[in-house]
Amino acid sequence: MLCPRNLSNWGGARIAPHQYIRFSSTLLNEDGKPLAGSHLLSFYIHDREDRRGDPLWTETLPVQTDENGKYTVDLMTSASAGVAEVFDAHPLLYVSASIPASSSFSSAQVITTIPQGIYQDCNLDGESCSGPAGDTATSQLDKIAAANFYVVLNYSVFWGTQAELLAYAAHANSDKLKIIWTFSDPDFAKYSSKRGKYLINDYGEISATCGCSTNKGFLQYLVNLVKDLPATYGYSIGDEPTPSTASNVQNLYNIIRAADPKHPQMVNATWDDATNPSLSNLQKYLDPFSFAEILGADYYPIGTGAPASDTATAASDVHTIATTHGKSAEMALQAFNWNQYPDSGVCSGSQCTYPTTRQLQTMLRDAATDAKPKIIFWYDYWDAVNAGQWTNFVRAVNPQHPCKR
Repeated sequence: MLCPRNLSNWGGARIAPHQYIRFSSTLLNEDGKPLAGSHLLSFYIHDREDRRGDPLWTETLPVQTDENGKYTVDLMTSASAGVAEVFDAHPLLYVSASIPASSSFSSAQVITTIPQGIYQDCNLDGESCSGPAGDTATSQLDKIAAANFYVVLNYSVFWGTQAELLAYAAHANSDKLKIIWTFSDPDFAKYSSKRGKYLINDYGEISATCGCSTNKGFLQYLVNLVKDLPATYGYSIGDEPTPSTASNVQNLYNIIRAADPKHPQMVNATWDDATNPSLSNLQKYLDPFSFAEILGADYYPIGTGAPASDTATAASDVHTIATTHGKSAEMALQAFNWNQYPDSGVCSGSQCTYPTTRQLQTMLRDAATDAKPKIIFWYDYWDAVNAGQWTNFVRAVNPQHPCKR
């Protein structure tokens, strides 16, 4: 876990006094068997996977390993602000460890300095929740926070009462999680400029305390409800929107911006062909939404026939478009098996697989390096859990949470 100093002023993120890394690994002997007990280890942090050149940081600390050789330790807790600022320039860091006086090193483990977020889909009223039996929106927050994610985006966050929404936000804040409020339901944009009460009627539970009579009034009510909450990071206003909806989405943007000029709004587009992540292929879907503060895209190649390494091209596209418009970049990466969406027609049989550890780390590395994003999302919590991959997924991407302690 890395505690970044300068995430941004968006979302009220506080600047940390210094960085530290919560590093988890496994200690093995020369025969590859786990070493349990108390050990003194030297740790090295590099900006290169091959560890060439002087390390950015080194220290020797005692660790306690379990019967499987696993341990967790906080690194850089004694770092000065001057040393910590060096890390702002490195989206990826590589941490290795060794027993003092030994010539053997553990393999370098990658850690990103970019905050990671994850999607969930769980109604606040308990009526519907994508995940294992017994999951609730708040119990999922606990699991997400325990994995050291920083931001959540819940597709179903407005399906509940005002009291349930405020309780959800308070729970997220107690877990030190931030929320991107999900206004990406196409109906929000579609009806933002229309007369009538469609949105009020559709979101009957939360609109019961609105006291509003128009679609626009309902949207203003939602923004005013969440804009000053400490858990608020920003707003998602478009999730793979089509160019034809741009004027409606911009109208939605204007309504939210008028009520809350302090928090960013995000549009997340995609390529219509994952095997061809070309710049022109993305531009036609993302350029029309250049008014948003965060411009991003999701890229899910595993199972499509495209290699995980194509993420580098996709990430470069996102970076080019975001910087062209002077905006922050974002990427959403694949943490699901396309077989979990059989109607998608993307793949079949053995071609459909959950991303391997190497594929997850390749996507993370390339997104961090080539998109230079403000934040990286993973799609998503419920698919990783339902596929029995949650533990492996979290270990592979090693999410960090800013200054959690």
